Amino acid sequence: MKKLLMIEYNFPPKVGVGVIRTVKLAKYLPQYGWEPIVLSVKPSKKETDINYIENQEIRSLTVYRTPELISFSKIIKKDVHVGWCLPAFLKGLKIIKREEIAAIYASYPYAANLLTGSALKRATGIPFIACLLYTSPSPRD
Repeated sequence: MKKLLMIEYNFPPKVGVGVIRTVKLAKYLPQYGWEPIVLSVKPSKKETDINYIENQEIRSLTVYRTPELISFSKIIKKDVHVGWCLPAFLKGLKIIKREEIAAIYASYPYAANLLTGSALKRATGIPFIACLLYTSPSPRD
């Protein structure tokens, strides 16, 4: 089975629609010959107390976590997680070597996911899949 490194800042115990999409993708990948290996941020103490409804779906996944050096969202009032890119990149290099990763996957709307995935692709030459599926708000919102 080939291994896919899934770079996802927003992964359980965090909650949200994007989290569910990633969990479901990871759940069904093995049926198509891919083993998901997840790289995510270390959750805060508050987030570790959340009971994730789909916990049974992620129990069997290999998940690596790295800290975020600084949360720029507190500084510039946007959801920008570039402080996670360097630790994620360095951990990603180790994971790629240890796990013999065949491809890298990252999804929008977190730019940190795409920046990290792109940097890992450039450093290793491993194919990179960028998922840009995003629904913009309607003009009335």
